[in-house]
Formats: sequence, C-alpha cells, structure tokens
Amino acid sequence: MINSVSHTYIVLARFNEDGSPDSGFGNQGRVVTNIPGRFTESARTMVLQPDGKIVVGAASGNGENVNYTLLRYHPAGSLDSTFSTGGIRSTTDRDTSGRNDGGEQHPQRVQRRADRSSSMANL
Repeated sequence: MINSVSHTYIVLARFNEDGSPDSGFGNQGRVVTNIPGRFTESARTMVLQPDGKIVVGAASGNGENVNYTLLRYHPAGSLDSTFSTGGIRSTTDRDTSGRNDGGEQHPQRVQRRADRSSSMANL
C-alpha cells in the first residue's frame, strides 16, 4: 500500500479591468504560498488595507490539527516580512479530533480594527 499526501496552497490572483492577469502582481498575476509545516491550506477571507497590503485569513492543517492563519502581502504580491514571521502568523494548534459535529473550525472573517491591527473570527 502506498500512502500519499495531497498538498494544497494559498493562491492569490489579480486581474486587470479587461480580465487579463495583472503582470505587476506576483508571477504573471498569481501568487502561490505554502504555509511551513502544513499540507492543507485554505484561504477563507481577505481584506485590503488602506495602504494596499492584503491580509488573508486561512485555515491550515497538518492532518491532525487546524490553525487559524493570517498572511499579509505587499500590494505587488510578496509576503510582508514585517508582519509576524515572514508575513505569516498562525495560532497554536487546534485539535479537532474530539469534535462531534464532523467539522473543523475555519476563519470566516478578517477585520481591520481601528488601531490598524487585524483580527480574525469564526462566526
């Protein structure tokens, strides 16, 4: 028997008004991010800051635990290294194995707060 693990990534894309990829964003209009130590990642919500930076709320997992994760990108698509560690901030692991509703908790909203920080919630 062969065990294989599927890996997912956070993917952002930006398009011009005519629908073509914005070549000034990431690599030909697309940014692909792998969250270290995680092999399942799912972007759930996003907010554009007044300075053009992009904050993405995601769920990331390693097969047993799910983290809430915030990623912050510069307007051109690179991770903002001044935000947490290399532009990525994850919560401590959440063990969802004991849940009886069959689901995992995922962030539903990223919100820009008055003090210019970001918060994430599962509503």
